Amino acid sequence: MIEISSTSTFADGIAIRRPGKLAFEIIRRYVDDIIIVDDEEIAGAILMLLERSKLVVEGAGAVGLASLIYRKTSLTGANTAVVLSGGNIDVNILSIIIERGLAKSGRYVRLRTTLTDLPGSLQKLLSVVAQTHANVISINHDRIKPGIPLKQAEVQLDLETRDQEHIREIVSTLKKSNYLPEII
Repeated sequence: MIEISSTSTFADGIAIRRPGKLAFEIIRRYVDDIIIVDDEEIAGAILMLLERSKLVVEGAGAVGLASLIYRKTSLTGANTAVVLSGGNIDVNILSIIIERGLAKSGRYVRLRTTLTDLPGSLQKLLSVVAQTHANVISINHDRIKPGIPLKQAEVQLDLETRDQEHIREIVSTLKKSNYLPEII
């Protein structure tokens, strides 16, 4: 029997160190190959199911689909069925999967810049952002953060965007308006 020292995955339904005796015997007898997918691929499959099919599956229930969409197996031309199972996924993990997926696809970005800490400065920054048609989700204005000079403030913006090109347009527009945006 095979045993590993540790497991690290959010797909806790399959995060085992050692298979049971019966499961191991069935695998040994009937399984031809084992395909490995990582957490990013599992998260991508979960997000795809959410967006396209409005289905919620847990990490372990999405590994089969992850193996297909990330081309971990060559089943071209074969009739293939994938079992999607389990909705037992922590809502915090689901939230992270969604946010990271949106960021990867360019539909969400977090920017940081500094501005003069004077009345109207934040309004001017937001006017520039509004010109780009990005949707402001949240703003953090911090004038007491260590490392920020007196009379300056750091502003962090979470923006809903269209795609990566839109993000480049936002950064370019901010630079043209004398801001120094940084994607974080």
